[in-house]
This record gives sequence, C-alpha cells and structure tokens, in this order.
Amino acid sequence: MFIFNSRQLNSIFVFLCSKLFVPNSLNEENAFKWMTDQKNYVYDIERVKEVGYGDFQFISSWEKNYQSWMFNKTFPIMIIKYENAVKSLSRLVNFERSLTAPNHSQFHIERMSLLMGFVGKECLDIPTIHVAGTNGKGSTIAFLLSSLKYAGKKVHVYTSPHLIEVTERFILSNKKISYNQLFSALSYCEKVNGGEHITQFELLTCIAFLLMSKTKADFTLIETGLGGRLDATNVIENPLLTIITSISIDHSDFLGNKLTSIAKEKAGIIKKGITCITAPQSQAVEKILINKCKEKNAKLIICNEKSLFTIKKNGFEINIPGNENYFFSKPSLEGPHQVINAVLAVTALTSVPELGININD
Repeated sequence: MFIFNSRQLNSIFVFLCSKLFVPNSLNEENAFKWMTDQKNYVYDIERVKEVGYGDFQFISSWEKNYQSWMFNKTFPIMIIKYENAVKSLSRLVNFERSLTAPNHSQFHIERMSLLMGFVGKECLDIPTIHVAGTNGKGSTIAFLLSSLKYAGKKVHVYTSPHLIEVTERFILSNKKISYNQLFSALSYCEKVNGGEHITQFELLTCIAFLLMSKTKADFTLIETGLGGRLDATNVIENPLLTIITSISIDHSDFLGNKLTSIAKEKAGIIKKGITCITAPQSQAVEKILINKCKEKNAKLIICNEKSLFTIKKNGFEINIPGNENYFFSKPSLEGPHQVINAVLAVTALTSVPELGININD
C-alpha cells in the first residue's frame, strides 16, 4: 500500500488530468471550453474523498487551485505548453533510457561548451557544488538543499532523472520551475541550437543553465547525468566543491565495463585546486581518485567510517577537523546507505567556509 502526502497527491492528480483527460485536438482557443465541460469529472471532491485518502488538506488545496485555474483560464494552457515541451524532448536521443551505446559524435562536451555562449555563462559565476557518482547523488543533494535552505540561502538545483514531471529536475532559488518557464526556456534553447544534433540531456542542461543565469541565488547544486568527464554539466570549470558518491558498475555501455574505467569517468569532474569529497570506495576506485586529485593539486577528503565518522544507534557522529565531534540524528530517508550520503553533505557544509554554515545551528 502506498501512502502519499498532500503535495504528492496534488502532483499525481494534476499529472493524471493532463495525461488522461486532455484530447489531442486541444489548443488555446478551445481549452477553456474543454476545461469547463470536464468540470464535473475532475472537480468531483466527493469522489476523491471516497477513494479513502483521508487527506482533507489535499482536497482543500485542489479545490482552491481548481477555482483559481478556472478563473484565470490558465490551467489548460499550461498543460498544453507542458505537453508540447515533453513532445519536443521525447524526439531527442535519451541516454537515460537508451540501450544502445553512443558514438563520439553523440556523447561529448564540445557542443555543450558552444551552447553556453548562447544560454549565458552568468550561472557559472554562482558558487556551485558539482556531484557525480553511481548511487546517492540525489539524496546527497537533497541533504545539502535542506541544510542550505534552513540556513536562509537561496539555492538552484539541477538533478536527473524525474519521477513524474520534467519540471522536477529544476529548482530556481528554492522553487520548482513552472510549465511556462520550461516551455519558454526550451523554445529559446531549441532556437539557438539551430537544428543541430543535440541529446535530450544536453538540451535539458541548456535549459537549466539558461534559467539559472536569469535568477539570483547564493549557491547551485548540480548532478551529473552519465559519468562526469564528458557529461554535459562538466562545463562547470571552477566549482566551489566537487562530491563523488559511491561508485559501482553502471551504464557500462557508456562508461566501460570495468569499475576502474567508470571511476576514471566520474573523476573527470575533479578540478584544479578544488576540494573533492568522496564516499568510501573500493581500494581500486580510491586509488584512481587519489591519483586524479594529485594530478589536479586538489584536496581529497575520503569519508571513511571510524576515521571521519562513527555510526551510532540513532544516528552518526562526525569528526570535524579542528572541532569537537558532532552527533547527527538518523536521516529521515530510509536505508543505511543514507548515513553515508548525509555524512557527505555534512562534510561538504563544514569543509567550505564560503557556504557560511555554522555547525552549531
């Protein structure tokens, strides 16, 4: 049995409305008429109650939003724009789901570097934490985002993949982007690309950097798509910090079928003179990261248990150099691996003074 909170139910309900009820012939001219005709179907509060969710906060929120959308005549138009954006993206090569290994012309960073001249490099001036790895990237970023928001910071986030809607990948100054923002940014990025070959992830990354360049924030959290060295996000030349989560065999058609080959690709985000924090790794992977950091003259912090943290009954204790040990409660996200992700986030927050985080808070 699945239990959803009000926010998740709202997203699912809107998603179902857009997927199940919108006819192909819908356009801006007949959208409002269609929405009015559908009123008795999608605005059946009693039917929602009968499903048994028992979440009256969700029902109240949906009722309020529905009336607002109906009054402003915007909801159907937003759906149209979102559906058009999804259709445009679905035509592109998607390595997140592809079973075929790319050739060099499909998988390189030069194209992304060229496009950055059009979408704006202002976003690269925002202090950025760049995260690569096989498992735990999303959770580590979630811990960082929560902590930075609690400290009063405005944060941009770009992650992948999405669960329900494409807009989930983008957070601008602590807020998920709107359908209109996605559609406008997509239209612009497609225009400047001029019909040249581009992958879905590259276009989404262009959208992210374009939106971030137009909105102020204190920090940016960026998750790689595949690998690191040739990843579209690796146009970030001077991050504030890099983080490498647990590395294991993944996307072998793209990154190689050996753990060391994959580790070399992930290590591609390590930059000259920039601190890198890594989760505990196998001896072979750890050696590659050490050598890469030596090559780049970058400090490497390895979050090994006992030397940097200790798992306790209800949480973990971390040893912060130059400070006393600090205890942190067990993460709300389930799984023992989440402790490692939380340790990565805490180490990042306490290792970089520029983040302005007071551990005593």
